[in-house]
Formats: sequence, structure tokens, C-alpha cells
Amino acid sequence: MAFRFSLQALLRVRQSSEERERRRLALLNMQIGQLHQEDEMLNQQRVLAWAQISHGLRAGMSGAELQFETASMATLAYRQEELRKQIARLQQEHIVQERLFREAQKQRKVLGNLRERKLRDYLQVRGRREQQQVDDLFILRRTLESRS
Repeated sequence: MAFRFSLQALLRVRQSSEERERRRLALLNMQIGQLHQEDEMLNQQRVLAWAQISHGLRAGMSGAELQFETASMATLAYRQEELRKQIARLQQEHIVQERLFREAQKQRKVLGNLRERKLRDYLQVRGRREQQQVDDLFILRRTLESRS
């Protein structure tokens, strides 16, 4: 008789739950990484804009140009602030998602360990039965040989 784990269906559910939570965690990691890249690009744009303003002022930039560049800088600063709020929100979601993933992983491991223990028990019992059959066969042969 082959090994059969009575909770195999539940183990599969727990494995798929763990995998789903892992994928969600990976997606959040990717989104946070993309937002950090975008934040770095905005930083570079702001540095460039400051350099342009500085160069423009030395070259005699008009008031209207200065006002336009200042408004552009304010827009970049606003976009960066909004982006950083979004990063903070996603990082909070990441903390929650990591907790969900760890819980799903723990639940799967509990069932996985139970399955492994049941399999070890099954193999031990099967090994004993096989040894008993070998022993019985040996005794039967000895008995038959001694009668002959």
C-alpha cells in the first residue's frame, strides 16, 4: 500500500497560499524599486535645473525666465514629495505583506513537517513489515529444509 497523506489537499492549499503571498511581496518589492529609480531621476532633474538656473543667472537670465524655472523646480519638488509619500505607503504595505507571507509560510511548514513525520512513520512500519516477511520466509525455508 502506497503512502497517502490524509491532509494532502490542505497542504496544497497552504502551498498555493504561500506562493500567492510570495508573489504579492515580490510585486511590492518591484514597485518600490521602480519608485526609488523614479525618485533618483527626479533628484537628477532637480540638480540639472539648479545648474541651469545658476548658469542662467550668471548669464543675465530675465525675470520671466527665472520665474518659469522656479515654477518648474517647484513642480519637480511637488512630484518628488508625492512620489516619496507613495514609496512610504508601499513600504507600509510591504511590512504587512511580509507578515502575511511569513504566516502563510509557517502554516505550510507545519503541514509539511507533519507530512514528513507521517512519511517517516509509514516507511518505518513498511520496513518492519518487509523485514518480518523476510524473517518469516527464512523460518519457513529452514523448517521445510529440516523436514526434507
